[in-house]
Amino acid sequence: MGWDSGLQYAWSRAGAALTCNIEYKKDRVLSEMSKKYGNPPIIHEINGVSFHHAQSKRIKSFCTKERIDELEMVIPKLERGEFSENNELL
Repeated sequence: MGWDSGLQYAWSRAGAALTCNIEYKKDRVLSEMSKKYGNPPIIHEINGVSFHHAQSKRIKSFCTKERIDELEMVIPKLERGEFSENNELL
């Protein structure tokens, strides 16, 4: 689809946070995605975060301790508009 890999990383982590019931400021994250990558927040919500959430919630045992630890580290950075440039942990 041509989406930036850093954006796809952010989408996947934001969607995973929803799956694992990790509370975060979703509107803030979507706004920061719009600032960094363009497009209105609803595009990031539908094409990215909701899509990844729908995929991950179908995976049994998705929310491992390791995944939750990663999300708890990454999500606050996404809320601040700090995005990965190369798909690596922030």
